[in-house]
Amino acid sequence: LSRYFSNLGARLRLTSYPANPGIPRQPSGHFSVDKTMKMLQRNYYWPNMANDVRKYVSFCTACQIMKLSHQRVARLLQPLDPPARPWQHVTMDYVTGPPAGPSGNDAILVVVDRLTKMAHFIACQQTITTEQTAQLFITNVIGVHGLPFTIISDRDPKFTSNFWRHLWDQFGTKLEFSSAYHPQIDGQAERVNQTMEQLIRTICTDPHTWEKSLPLLEFAYNNAPSATTHQSPFFLNYGQDPVVPSTPNIETPVPRSQKFAEDILAARDKAAEAIRKANLVASRQADRHRRDVTYKVGDLVLLDTRNLRLPIPSKLRPRFCGPFQGLFLDFYNSEIWEWFFSLL
Repeated sequence: LSRYFSNLGARLRLTSYPANPGIPRQPSGHFSVDKTMKMLQRNYYWPNMANDVRKYVSFCTACQIMKLSHQRVARLLQPLDPPARPWQHVTMDYVTGPPAGPSGNDAILVVVDRLTKMAHFIACQQTITTEQTAQLFITNVIGVHGLPFTIISDRDPKFTSNFWRHLWDQFGTKLEFSSAYHPQIDGQAERVNQTMEQLIRTICTDPHTWEKSLPLLEFAYNNAPSATTHQSPFFLNYGQDPVVPSTPNIETPVPRSQKFAEDILAARDKAAEAIRKANLVASRQADRHRRDVTYKVGDLVLLDTRNLRLPIPSKLRPRFCGPFQGLFLDFYNSEIWEWFFSLL
């Protein structure tokens, strides 16, 4: 701020504020633009006063670090395109929390196909190793559906280990990871996990028998129509729905192979289009709370401290730390992105 006029006298006063806007201003209280403006107007006025106050408050480093951010989430949502064929692109995640049964299993590995939404629920232990995870995947997924082109997962140490990366590099499968505390890209697995947990609570009267019921829970999930594709995962994967106890025993003519192939391809095309439409609706809803921001190497950013372990009580810790300078940005489909920071 430069010049100002006092309401209490006719003298023209000249003052200068510190060059570093982060220097504490305890008497001012670091309030908002509106409150700061009203407090100054008690005694002072100068041309472009509102604009000067707005700039001064917005550049206050202490306010940026210590106060909650009310800005919309940076970057618009960019959903993934639906795959062309089943089991080309899959997501995987662990569900922990079920009580250990007689076999000692207390976790479930969930693998989901992104096109048909078919899922496999694989019982395992929380202490499972990377090698054991790979063997379960090979037995239950590759042995049934073949090699996927990509596997999307979170950053569990098992999925980021050198063994896991080298194994899939040998197979020619690309690994994609959701950013830490930013799991939107892996939302499909999260939704399937919620559905599976709901099935366990609803069907398993004894929580300790969940492992025995897991194959039937998987069947129930894959037999139910998807809210997105409007078809069951079974139908989109095999071209027909499975037989259940309520299925009438009626002889039906066997369709010609040509028509059968055309029908299943048409159903998958409709499913892919339904996924695109659902993604578009989700993007529009999510983007109402987001803002389109383009980051580039060298930009200065503040880092949210909510997920950092700091030796400060959570009630008193700064909301953000920094600023940091971005050295490298890794983008995946404009949604997964990593920052490698340099302290200034």
